[in-house]
Amino acid sequence: MIDTFTRSEFAVTQTLQVLASIEGRGAGIKLNPSLQGRFAQLLELFAPAGAFASEGKAIAAQLQAVSDNIALRNMLCHGRPTMYHDDAGRWIVRLEMLTVVKAHAEPRETLLTQEQVKLTLKELNSVSAILVSRLEQLCRNLATAKGLTPSAQVAPGSR
Repeated sequence: MIDTFTRSEFAVTQTLQVLASIEGRGAGIKLNPSLQGRFAQLLELFAPAGAFASEGKAIAAQLQAVSDNIALRNMLCHGRPTMYHDDAGRWIVRLEMLTVVKAHAEPRETLLTQEQVKLTLKELNSVSAILVSRLEQLCRNLATAKGLTPSAQVAPGSR
C-alpha cells in the first residue's frame, strides 16, 4: 500500500514542478513542504477557478480520492501497530500515533481489519494508477507544448 502512495506522491510533486515552470500561469507556484499541502496545492490549481482548471478536469476526482487517504498513509508510515487475530484467524491492526499540533501532542488511533485493507488497497491501486497515468500524460503534454525534448524532461524512473 505504501508503494501505491509513493507513486502518487511522486507524480503529484513532479506535476507541480512542471506546472511551476509554465510561464505566466505557473509563476506563483512554490512546492509545499508537506505532502498533504502538495495534494491541496494541486487540487486548488485544478479547481474550476484554478490556474490549470482545464488541464485538471480529468484528473481532479482521482487526485481527491488519493488525497482523502493521506491520513491512512500517515498512520501506516508513522503509527505504532498492534496486531490481533479474531476467532477465524483474520488479522486486525490497531495503529496509534501522536501528532503534534501547535506544540501539543494529540493521540490518533485507527483499527483496520484484513477485509477493510483488501478493499481499500484494491480501490487505492485502481484510482492511483489512473491518477499517475493522467498526471504523467499531462506533464508530457505540457513539456511538448513548451518545446522540451524528452531528454529535457524529468524521467519517470529517476525517483
